[in-house]
Amino acid sequence: VVEDRDYFQGIVVEQDSEIGVMMQSFQQMAQSIQDYVNVIQRIAEGDRTAFVNVRSTDDSLGKNLYHLIQSNDLAFARIVGVAESVASNAREIANASTMLADNASAQAAAVQELSDSVDKANTLVQENVQKTQEADEISQHIRSRVHESNEQMRTLLTSVTEIQDAS
Repeated sequence: VVEDRDYFQGIVVEQDSEIGVMMQSFQQMAQSIQDYVNVIQRIAEGDRTAFVNVRSTDDSLGKNLYHLIQSNDLAFARIVGVAESVASNAREIANASTMLADNASAQAAAVQELSDSVDKANTLVQENVQKTQEADEISQHIRSRVHESNEQMRTLLTSVTEIQDAS
């Protein structure tokens, strides 16, 4: 007597009869479908270890579900590969950005140093201009005094000459 309350409530059939054999086949088919539903639920929950047990060469649902899982695994592997490549490229970009920032800081320091040197040179040039002006004023003053001295010398020479002539 075959009795399965989940699928065939209240039906009692001889196991050897044609209907009993059919009921067993339906029960096996229902169990197989339930197993596949469980596999699909595991996949939907993200379980990548789900496995399909293909029951026979005629089990098209099992074969197709098996191929679906294989395709998903391949697609996921590709996605992981792309994600790793993106992460690697992001690390390279971050390293290049750090290097660029370091170089920019070094250049900024060099520019500041150059600016300081230019400021010092400008200060020296201004001091030299000022000292040159002072030297020019002193030089003009000396020229003026030399000119006065020359005039006084001429006057003295003329006076000495006149004194000699007079003596």
